[in-house]
Parts: sequence; C-alpha cells; structure tokens
Amino acid sequence: MKKRINLWLIMFLAISLALPIYSMTQTASTKLTLEDSTGNRISTPGIKSFTIGTDNNLVIYLDQPFNFTDLLPDISVDDTQGTYTNCQPTKPASVTATQPAAGTSLPITFKVTSATPGTSFTMPVGPESIASFNTTTNTFSWNIGGSPPVLVGSYLAVFEGTSGANKSQLVVMIKINPAETVTAPTVSGPSAGAPGVFYQFTASGSTSTLSHDIEYQFDWGDGNQSGWSASPQSHSWGTASTTPYNIKAKARCVPDHVESAWSGTSPITISNIPTYTVTVNVVNNPSTATGGSVSPMSRSGITSGGQAIFNVTVTSGFTASVNGGSLSGTTGTVTWTFTDVTSDIPNATITFTQQPTTPTGEAWVWDRYPMFFLNPEEEKVYIVNINANYTYLKMSISGLTMNTMGTFSWTFPDGRILPQNSKQGLVDIVSMNGAGVLALRAGNNIPDNPIPQGNHVLRISASVPSSYFKISIEAY
Repeated sequence: MKKRINLWLIMFLAISLALPIYSMTQTASTKLTLEDSTGNRISTPGIKSFTIGTDNNLVIYLDQPFNFTDLLPDISVDDTQGTYTNCQPTKPASVTATQPAAGTSLPITFKVTSATPGTSFTMPVGPESIASFNTTTNTFSWNIGGSPPVLVGSYLAVFEGTSGANKSQLVVMIKINPAETVTAPTVSGPSAGAPGVFYQFTASGSTSTLSHDIEYQFDWGDGNQSGWSASPQSHSWGTASTTPYNIKAKARCVPDHVESAWSGTSPITISNIPTYTVTVNVVNNPSTATGGSVSPMSRSGITSGGQAIFNVTVTSGFTASVNGGSLSGTTGTVTWTFTDVTSDIPNATITFTQQPTTPTGEAWVWDRYPMFFLNPEEEKVYIVNINANYTYLKMSISGLTMNTMGTFSWTFPDGRILPQNSKQGLVDIVSMNGAGVLALRAGNNIPDNPIPQGNHVLRISASVPSSYFKISIEAY
C-alpha cells in the first residue's frame, strides 16, 4: 500500500515508531514533542493552531520556523540533482518528481546528509516496499515507473541519523507530480496538387507541461511517415488518387520524448492536372561573348496560373533584355519572373548585350573648314583616309541643319555605301540644335565593326547656296 500524508499515516507512524504525540492543545505555549522508546525527544517551537482538512490531513501551524539544525545530529536531504532531471531534492526535507510514462522504469534518487561528522543513517519507514536506502552511500532509490507507474500524490520517508549517543529523525515529503504531457498539434497545408511535386505542410500549437522543446512527425497518408524534426516538412505523392491523402502529425518533447496524440487530418487531393514548363533560351550579343547566366534553365510542374522564377546574373559590361516575363533589373544579379503561366513556354529568350565602352586614348581627327556651297545641291566629295582600324567613328557637321542639308552618303573602302544619298538615312543623329550641329556615330551602330583602315568617301550637299559649314570626323 502506498503511504500518503493523512491522519491515518500520522497515527501509524506514531504507533510504529513509538513516537507519541504528547500535546495538541490550541494554546500559544503548547509544543509538539516526539519521543522514541529510548527517551530521545524532538521538540518544535510553540503550536499556534492545528486543523484537520477535508482530505483528513492533520495540519499543525507553528508560531516560529522549525529549525532543523537544532536536531542532534542535524539531518537534511542533499539538494544535488540525481540522474533523473525531473526529480528535484530541496533542503531540508522535500523532493519533487514527475511521474514517468506507463511502462517506463525510472528510479528517482537523492541522498541524506548531515553536517555532524560520523553520522550514520537508516530509513525506518519508506514510501513503499520497493523503495530502498543504501546505508553505505546514504542514497535513497525508488523506481516510480512501471505498469502502472506510482500514482500521483505525496509520500513520506523517515530517516534516522545516529551520532554517538545522539539520534534524530527526518521526515521527507516526496511529491509525485503528474507525468509530462504534450498537446496534439494542428496541421495545415495545400488541399490539391499534382503527382511528383513536393508540397509543404505545417504542424504547430503543441506544448509540453514541462515547457520542453517540441518536434514533429508527419504521417503522409500513403504509408510513409517522416522522421522527427522541426516543422514545416515537405512530401510528394507519386500517383494520383480519386480519394484524398489524409495528412496528420504528432508532437513529442525533447529530451524526454513524451509523445502527443495524433492531430486531426489535413486532406490533399493529388490529381493529374495539367502542368507547364518554361524553358530558357540564352542569346549573347556579340555571340562570342558570355553576357550572363540563368539558373535553372527550365521550370516544370507549374500548375495553371502559377509562376516561374529564374535567377539571372548579368556579366559586368552587359545588359539583359527578355521577350516575356519581367526582369527586376537589367544589370547585376536579378530575378526573371513569369506570372499566371497557362501554357508551355518553350523559348523564353533572354538576351545579354555588350555595352559600348567609353573611348580611351588619342583620337584620329579629320577636319575640313570653312566650306561653301555656291549652288543648291552642289555635292562636295571628300576622300577620308583612316590610318588604322577603329571601333568608333563620330562625325560632326556645323553650319547645316536638317532643312539645309541636301544629300549625304558614306562609302566604305570595300564599296559599301551607308546610307545612300539620303539625309533621312543617317544612323544616329545625336544632336541638331539651333546652332545647326549634326553628329553621326558609327561603330556598333554601323554594321561594320571595327571601322576599317583605308580610304572612305564622304559625299554631302546643301539645299541652299552660300552655305558655310565645318565638318570634323574623329575615329577612336
């Protein structure tokens, strides 16, 4: 029979230990004295009052704190924690432990100690027969596990210390608290999906009565279970099903591994719904350069209305442009996003274009000025000898405007003409202000890169007579 703190136990202890209760009147001068068969006594401070509670417990209130050091020899429990982390001894005479799960073998241990050298100890009364006390190490041990485990409640153990002719006794309260429990989690996740695609589910809301950390295990409804780890977790289903897969989870605490019940289910229906693929095509301009990279080169398994996101790295000196979707930028590290995908996109093209660099070094210069047109449409012809291959060509004409210019053409050494006798054919008019400055840029703008060495022919005319102009050509 397990012994609990109640009136019957007090009477049993008094009779079995021959420690009669001498006086229990409710006067301030009355004291409680315990005496054993040899005449040794333990006295308390004055009794203030006492009562018998509704649970038949006898409660005695003292008018001063009980000083255990008055015992000879003094006795107390050692408050060093044992191997079971959920058992805590507290000086002078209490121990609190947590009931283990059913079927678990779990001894609680603590030691009895005294500051009086040479004190030896015995345990005249233990909480039940399976509790033991090692008089060599002064260690109490009690396996509170089993099937069923020791019931929740308060228990007593009485220890006797002997030092020479002196004896004293210590009643230790052992309180067994309810076993740790973990509440079941709540599971949430998508309700529909496609075969072979990973979907993420979240378990949350579980708590431990001892405030321990929590981890989760998922049952995926297809015969597979996850390992124990943090939430969320992901899973894929290989085949479609006309009935949903019911996902559930349970929690357990760390480190005691007390498990919760299974949660309710979160169903997901796996159907052979259409999915789409976006495939990337990379174009480099010029083709001999590598203007950047895209990762991955394709996205598949996209359901209708879904999106595809690609990571793009643009090489320094290049810019990126696309034929669909949207870029978060044109240089550096950017993202390329397709939204509301409703069909396959087999040729999502991204073009990396090399940008012209600022010309450096000394320019080759060809100048002609002043020049006059004596007759309307009089054509001036100039041989422009370029002394080397260059990358860029810039021509500035002052004194003419688009209204007063007649014809214009530029002939390359190999006979190609650009443009042919048409001022509207100028490749890049970069300025034409009120002062009448016209500029032509070549290089990447003219399909002849580099600008070749040799004799180039410039033909130009004015639409009004006596036009004064100056022409300057620079090659870099």
